[in-house]
Amino acid sequence: MPAFDFSNTMDLLPGIIRAISMEINACAYYMALMETAPGNTEKELISRMIEENILGCNLYRDVYEKLAGCPPVILTPESPEIENFEKGISNAFMDETRAYRLYRDLSNRNPDEFIRRILLSSMSDKEQHAMRLLFMGAYSGSREEQEVER
Repeated sequence: MPAFDFSNTMDLLPGIIRAISMEINACAYYMALMETAPGNTEKELISRMIEENILGCNLYRDVYEKLAGCPPVILTPESPEIENFEKGISNAFMDETRAYRLYRDLSNRNPDEFIRRILLSSMSDKEQHAMRLLFMGAYSGSREEQEVER
């Protein structure tokens, strides 16, 4: 990992803790969402999002540790309850947009180019996740319509 410019970055620590927490919570949520997924296409897409969130979480942990000099303390998320797949992807979509806004705000306040690139990459991941969720909603809906027509 390249050297950090530590000036003006300590105020980012609460935001980085929040980013780590959001990534961990997203993993837990997507694991529960996968249980309600109607097919293999949705499960595969959700599995990819879990992997990407794990990578993001580990990257933010590394950044936090470099900045703070110690590992972050994060609470373990509770297992989420998902009423049904459609509501689950709707809630996940809203969470992805909240994470995107957090990463955008942190990026705008951050003087360190390396950390800014990490945040911009995370913003791209959140956009991709949102698109996958929209696709899954449309794909699941069209599958249900086809079953009704039969």
